[in-house]
Amino acid sequence: MSDYERGDDSHYAGGIEPKQYIMSKAMEWWRGQIVKYVSRAGKKPHYDPTTKVELPLIESELVDLGKARFFLDLRVQELKGKLTK
Repeated sequence: MSDYERGDDSHYAGGIEPKQYIMSKAMEWWRGQIVKYVSRAGKKPHYDPTTKVELPLIESELVDLGKARFFLDLRVQELKGKLTK
C-alpha cells in the first residue's frame, strides 16, 4: 500500500502541504508537480522496486529531484517547441 493510499503525508510536515499551495495558486499541472517533488525531496522514503527495501535517504532525494527535473525538462521542451513554430 502506498503512502497516498494510507493517507500518510508526513513527509510534507512543517507548514502548508504542497497540494494546498498548488491549488491556492491555481498552478499549471507541470508546475505543481515540480513544487510537489522538490518539497518532499529528502523527506519521503522510496523503495527498491525489486527488493522492496527502503533506499538510503540520499537516493530517495535523488528520486524526487529526478522527477522534478522530468517535469521541468518537459516544460522547457514545450517552450522550445513553441519558439520554433
